Amino acid sequence: MDESTPVYLKGGLGDKFLFLTTVALTVAGLGMGAETMYSLVFKK
Repeated sequence: MDESTPVYLKGGLGDKFLFLTTVALTVAGLGMGAETMYSLVFKK
């Protein structure tokens, strides 16, 4: 392994999958939270 690889990705494909899944779920959660705040502030 390269020394510049972060420790949380040194486990191989499984670590990369878990990391990308975590990032995707975090972005989705932030988007859903922003959508909820927008709908609460600007009621139709």
